[in-house]
Amino acid sequence: MISFHPIVSAIANSVHDHCKSEISVAANKVKSESQEHFTAPNLISIKQVQVRCTLSRSTIYAYIKKGIFPRPYLIGARAVRFSESEIDQWINGRIKNQTND
Repeated sequence: MISFHPIVSAIANSVHDHCKSEISVAANKVKSESQEHFTAPNLISIKQVQVRCTLSRSTIYAYIKKGIFPRPYLIGARAVRFSESEIDQWINGRIKNQTND
């Protein structure tokens, strides 16, 4: 009588190894693609924003409330930081608006 158990087991292991290999390749591809496209923004403090924009803290938060200034990111229980690129875009937008007037 022929035992199929070792043959079936060998085929299953082969298929399993092949699937693991394909999954690993796909996961590495996704991982490398996500690393290529993601760069963390430079975050700056409110004091740095005040210096860059020459605005007071209260004016910055009033502008945020009105929706005309970039919102800060909460990075801790009581800590916020602003995206440097968003602040730069806001400043450049203000400069463009004044040159168009």
